[in-house]
Amino acid sequence: KYSEYFGSLRHLCNSHVDDLIAREEKYRFIYEVNIPAVGSVYNLTQAYGMDFLSLADEQPKSVTFDGPTLEKCGNNLTNCMRDTNENWLPLKTAMDAINKNLGRTGGILVTIKKWLNYAPEVKREAWTTEDLRTALFNPPNGKTRRYASCVLVVNNLISTAFKKPGSGAYGARALMDYCLSSSQEPVFFDHKLRVFKTGQSEDSYVFLGGYQMNINVGQSFSVGRSTGWSASAGIEGFDVVGQLGVGKVIGAILKPLSAKVGWSSSMSESDGTSISESTYLVAQVAKFRVRLDEYESCYGLSLNNNFLNSLALSDEYDLMGLIPELRRNGRNLFVCEGVVRKDARYVDETYFYFTQHFTEGDMLDQADLYNHPWLLALRGNRDFATFISLIRKQDQISFWSMATNTFSPEKRNVDWPLAHMRNVYKQIVPSFPGFYTVLDSHENLTEFPLEMSKTDPDMNNEVRSRDRRSEPDRRTPN
Repeated sequence: KYSEYFGSLRHLCNSHVDDLIAREEKYRFIYEVNIPAVGSVYNLTQAYGMDFLSLADEQPKSVTFDGPTLEKCGNNLTNCMRDTNENWLPLKTAMDAINKNLGRTGGILVTIKKWLNYAPEVKREAWTTEDLRTALFNPPNGKTRRYASCVLVVNNLISTAFKKPGSGAYGARALMDYCLSSSQEPVFFDHKLRVFKTGQSEDSYVFLGGYQMNINVGQSFSVGRSTGWSASAGIEGFDVVGQLGVGKVIGAILKPLSAKVGWSSSMSESDGTSISESTYLVAQVAKFRVRLDEYESCYGLSLNNNFLNSLALSDEYDLMGLIPELRRNGRNLFVCEGVVRKDARYVDETYFYFTQHFTEGDMLDQADLYNHPWLLALRGNRDFATFISLIRKQDQISFWSMATNTFSPEKRNVDWPLAHMRNVYKQIVPSFPGFYTVLDSHENLTEFPLEMSKTDPDMNNEVRSRDRRSEPDRRTPN
């Protein structure tokens, strides 16, 4: 029943089912035609501070996301996307950097220590685009991959952090030198698939099961009082020996030893009060197996934090001032192979939905989104792990903070759990559409129900028609 006090239903007043069907079709159309623009490589690199390099020399496309542009484009922003030079590293620039650093034609990155260790695998007359593609995506050895990634990342970081030509030249040479000679892995490879098309058949999406998990966030305060009483009586055996005239020497020898006979009794009582404030989330987790029909392999390339920290502490290079500048203004790279694969690939994707449960009789309107500030949808185990880590984040404990809180305890507001959740949500953005992150095995979650089943791998078998039951299972990749 409509109530003037429940704002969530006002937009449905005097509406009919047919009106809602037409509205839903309009929203679905807008979503489907605009998702390529939302999930564009330009938006990804813009959001994460990277430059785009395509080994097919593809140029990124961008469009303005606002009401007037949407109306001008007829609700289809994808058709209004135009080539842009922003967040773009042209292929020619990348190849020039690769070949200049072979030590033949000079350039800002010519001084390379231990070059002879790399020459047999790396040096040739000139690298081609195919050489670079092989080095990054199908490397025959670690040296070619390290050389290619170091040159690309260092060159782009220096050129974006120091806009003036020639500035940062010493830092570039030293950084390149250390990148090639370091015992650590200097460049982090974040493997992603740029998805153009997913499967369209019924078996392209298989639900593997779901879980539900409660997450509590809170603080507590306790007050206690205790009293106790005890009494004891006994005899120390070796002290008695020393007093019986046996001799002071023997008494002194026996003194460290102990032999007691006695009786003791104690009584105690305690009482206390504990007060806690908390809020909680309900995380619903669902896992699917998805078939990708058209996709491209890409890597996000960035210098490892451990590598940068070791470089800052190095006695051989004076780069203390360079590292902060690179972290503040330098841009990492997002490199795509430039080859669209069309062989079906099955991937497992996990979806997370965070919310709070309402119960009947609550004062707040359950349907009003203003009463659901903790609604959040995430995709991918890595985003989920980041979110949980932020929720679990504790205050940093140090000797100074411990001593300070001993004499002047920090007073937290009574709504601290809500404030903590609000700060966490400010740091999390919904997962980026159009890209799939290929995870390492240690980042995967526990097995889901259908994955643990050893009987029938086809969960839809019971509801399939008899004609389709005889068809082979096409979900499992070769």
